[in-house]
Amino acid sequence: MKTFVGAVAGAAVTTGFAYAIALQGFGDFALDRRIIFVALFTTFALLLGGVAITYAIEVLGPSPVLTLSDQGMFDRRVSRQPVPWRLIRGVAPIQHGMSLMLALDVTEPQRISPPVNPVWRINRRAARLLGNPELTLRLNGLDIDLFALLRAIEEHQASAFGEE
Repeated sequence: MKTFVGAVAGAAVTTGFAYAIALQGFGDFALDRRIIFVALFTTFALLLGGVAITYAIEVLGPSPVLTLSDQGMFDRRVSRQPVPWRLIRGVAPIQHGMSLMLALDVTEPQRISPPVNPVWRINRRAARLLGNPELTLRLNGLDIDLFALLRAIEEHQASAFGEE
């Protein structure tokens, strides 16, 4: 929710800043440069607003954010389908700033379709280039604590592979 509010606020502030400068002036700008300046800031604001809208559609919907099932682990923020248990080699909790995350060690990350939101697509590409896990699940805001989630993952993986 904070990301959505931040993106909307950023889009509004950026657009307002561009129009204030265009109307009030900012130094000795010619009219054609003011038009270009406003067009650039408006484009940036529209892109930021688009990210906010796709985030809202994906995350603020009525369905659960994270689901564990016989098919695999599904977090609609990072993929459009469940990650099959057979592709998950392991999971590890990591602390990233103030966020607690769960890194998935996946054998074939290219088989997991990325979400619609362009921010997550960029994050996955950057993680791949840096050699970090491509699939990380942010645990902040979920209804389950880390240890209960790890136990549930372990149980689902054991049943998927026929272990007791």
